[in-house]
Amino acid sequence: GNDNNSGLSPEQPLATLQRALSLAQPGNTIWLHAGQYYEAVTIPRSGSPDNPIIIRNAPGEKAILDGRDTSFTPFWSLYDSIKQIYRTTCSQEYYLVFYNGEHLFRYWNLDDLINNRWNQPGGFYSDGNYLYVLFPHRHVPGPQDTIIVPAYTTAIYCEQNYIYFIGLEFRYYGQDSYSRGIYFNNASYNLVDSCYFHHNNIGVAIKRGSHFNTIQHCQFNESPINTW
Repeated sequence: GNDNNSGLSPEQPLATLQRALSLAQPGNTIWLHAGQYYEAVTIPRSGSPDNPIIIRNAPGEKAILDGRDTSFTPFWSLYDSIKQIYRTTCSQEYYLVFYNGEHLFRYWNLDDLINNRWNQPGGFYSDGNYLYVLFPHRHVPGPQDTIIVPAYTTAIYCEQNYIYFIGLEFRYYGQDSYSRGIYFNNASYNLVDSCYFHHNNIGVAIKRGSHFNTIQHCQFNESPINTW
């Protein structure tokens, strides 16, 4: 896609959801084709009762809103050989870190991580300069391992009405506190249908003067938080 395109035909697709939302009017449907959309977006306008704005996956295709920092490339060094703590440089403090597609337990200071105060299989601590990790079961990190850190806190921020989200996947949001897949704030008559939320901390948050929002047929998973 290209955000200079019109977005009005398969031959003129846009590149980003935010650009599509900037153009979409009540009654329009935004079709997200297969792929990862590395962005966080704000809904700029409402639909109407008879003409909602619909954001959905293209038929039979898997569209993913992904909050990861695509520029993050860790280079691990052994920080504590006895406790098997590794570290890599980083440019910010992280609230969520994912190892091979699962949450790592967050420690609030380095001493607690080194001593594994909460007796977890693994965990992390971040101070804004380094990311320290005790890999699960004292695993030695290798090229087969994936560490994901978020670049965005919330995938969709919505203060509008009559917006429908259908058939989308939301994952790896949480750069800052209060991470969410979708955040309805003073937003009403919205629909979230058949979406999959995982590894965002909160899938859908509804706050303040928000009324008559419907979340149905969705899946939520924050593995392995059920073991903490």
